[in-house]
Amino acid sequence: MGDASLMAVFQGAGDSYKGITVDSEVEPCLNEKFEEKLEASLVVWQSTGVRGVWFKIHLQNAAWVPLCAKHGFVFHHAQREYVMMNKWLPENEMNNLPGHAHNYVGVGGLVVNDKNQILVIQERFMHKPHWKLPGGLANIGEGLPETAAREVLEETGIHTEFVSVLGFRHLHNYRFDCSDLYFVCHMRPLTNLEDVHIQAQEISKCRWIDLDEYLQMADVAPVNRFIAQAFKKQTDLGCGIKFSFLESRAFGKMNRVYSCLPLEHAPEHTDEHLE
Repeated sequence: MGDASLMAVFQGAGDSYKGITVDSEVEPCLNEKFEEKLEASLVVWQSTGVRGVWFKIHLQNAAWVPLCAKHGFVFHHAQREYVMMNKWLPENEMNNLPGHAHNYVGVGGLVVNDKNQILVIQERFMHKPHWKLPGGLANIGEGLPETAAREVLEETGIHTEFVSVLGFRHLHNYRFDCSDLYFVCHMRPLTNLEDVHIQAQEISKCRWIDLDEYLQMADVAPVNRFIAQAFKKQTDLGCGIKFSFLESRAFGKMNRVYSCLPLEHAPEHTDEHLE
């Protein structure tokens, strides 16, 4: 046990909003000593103007959870390896602690080849099988183009490159009461069109189909039909939703900023992170 466990109060990491975050791995404490140390810490924090207190409690310290709850902490969010709890200290101010992330981000790919055919799939576990676009949830830290390319590759075996964003859907009351943002990107195939290898665990069928034929199918989902029509319109107009790299002074890295641009537009930077 390090020196942190011997201190009378938790030190935590401060933030610009007069908040404190305590990480149970950074500041370990014996379970039998935790409540006493928490009580002493709360007295100090209240007297020094701390506003919000956050406890990141890892699995091995789960015994802290009921003790934090006893002293007014509530759950904020949980991951596989930890739970985050917080408490708002000022009694004369409205609680301004931010809520947990409440949106899923998914990305699909409208892959269009030189024959004006699109790549469509059927999922194994659909209640009513129909042809849809490959796609899925974004991973942490993954951009829209990368998600679309990864999902298309995983589900169909086809390597692709990003062209533009064709549109997105915003749906509320999705899984676990979250909202869902689902983007669809125009993707260009880079490998042989016959190199289709489906992800058998999730996908039952995959094929190339003429775009106009797809638009005439009765069982195409309204969103997918809308996106396919948007592709045709954007192609006719010669523009689409593409990204530029712009510097974020607040976070010290490059942002992808999406806007309507000519389809031949290429970003000036290829690295999202500043040196």
